[in-house]
Amino acid sequence: MRFTQTLYFVAAALASPSLASAAKRQSPSDPVIMTTPAIVSPTAGTVMAAEVSTTFTIGVPEYSHCHPGYTPVDVYLLAAEPTASSINSTYQFADYLHYFGSYVVTNIQGLPPMGTPPPTSLTMPSLGAEYEGQSVYLAIMQAIFDCPPNGYTEYAYDSKQMVYTQ
Repeated sequence: MRFTQTLYFVAAALASPSLASAAKRQSPSDPVIMTTPAIVSPTAGTVMAAEVSTTFTIGVPEYSHCHPGYTPVDVYLLAAEPTASSINSTYQFADYLHYFGSYVVTNIQGLPPMGTPPPTSLTMPSLGAEYEGQSVYLAIMQAIFDCPPNGYTEYAYDSKQMVYTQ
């Protein structure tokens, strides 16, 4: 009788599309691109004058099931709000106004620093009169490596809208 019950359950499971199809597994060559709230400051809507510094803070978001000790982060200034289609084949923003640099965020307290940590402030570059009063976007691109189960990579981006003034 137990064999018949087991056989019945297996047949029912295979007949159900939700149980029969395995979840899509990501491969190392099939990275995920997602948005994540990571920029803590400056806040959206901040008015930034050319050559003036503002506080810059990146939080440590939770990346679904990935828990890396370190996260590489590239920091950009963009003319338009970023989307997944703004990201090129090397997982960077190619069409940027200014590149602030590449840094490494330590995600787990107590780990020794690795690479260059993000600065605590950023200085708005001079963009010229054509950007006076225009929205620009402080954007970051993060790489989250070695996600389980098979070491695939996730890429996450975030942005904050700012208003440029000279």
